[in-house]
Amino acid sequence: MRKTCKILFFQLLVIFMLMFIFQPILAYATKVERDNFTPNDEKIPLLSNTISKDERDDIVSDNTNKHKQLEIDSNAESFDISALFFFQGGVGLTFMRLSTTQSNQINATVVPTVSASIGYNQLFRFGYISSGIKIMIAYELGLAPSGNSTVVYKSNSAYGIIYVGYGRFLPYLGAGYTIMDTGQSFSTSLAADNRFSGNDFSFITGLGVNIDKHSGIDVSLRFHRLLGNYPNIFASYEFRF
Repeated sequence: MRKTCKILFFQLLVIFMLMFIFQPILAYATKVERDNFTPNDEKIPLLSNTISKDERDDIVSDNTNKHKQLEIDSNAESFDISALFFFQGGVGLTFMRLSTTQSNQINATVVPTVSASIGYNQLFRFGYISSGIKIMIAYELGLAPSGNSTVVYKSNSAYGIIYVGYGRFLPYLGAGYTIMDTGQSFSTSLAADNRFSGNDFSFITGLGVNIDKHSGIDVSLRFHRLLGNYPNIFASYEFRF
């Protein structure tokens, strides 16, 4: 019995000693955690009677403003495009009405079209204002039914583009040159009487929307003089690398 009491007494003594040793450490850790809870690692005095209410409000307001500014700066940096090259893939519609070599019109005014583009992008940033130039090579391919046959639309274009925008949104304008072939077959040697081929200047305008540093959405209107300046409308996804 005495032996059991001695063991219990010794255990209680050890527990109290440990509590005495670790109590200052726990108190200090709690204070550090509480101090670090305020934004920007700036400590607000815990005793309300050490500063006035106006001073305390000024500290809170200053911390809040700095915290918001850090968020704004972080968001601005997230849309800083550093990649120099890009690839675009998209779908759209080509509007046309062409005369063939036999003076017959191709009975297709709207042709569903896919587009693939690759190019170079040089960006300049001035705060939240972004501007730059793009050099883009684009290939377009469209297919549409026309009577008992199918209209095949193909074009290769090279564009020089200038853009200026704010934040995520980058409207642009550019000019280029297009080589186009349209007929009722993929091969230029087939159905030669019902083909239209040519090359001429073209123009492009649109809006780019940045998702992040490496991707974005692009909506464009492409005007080919060979098509009577009817617009080609495209919505594309852009990947930068």
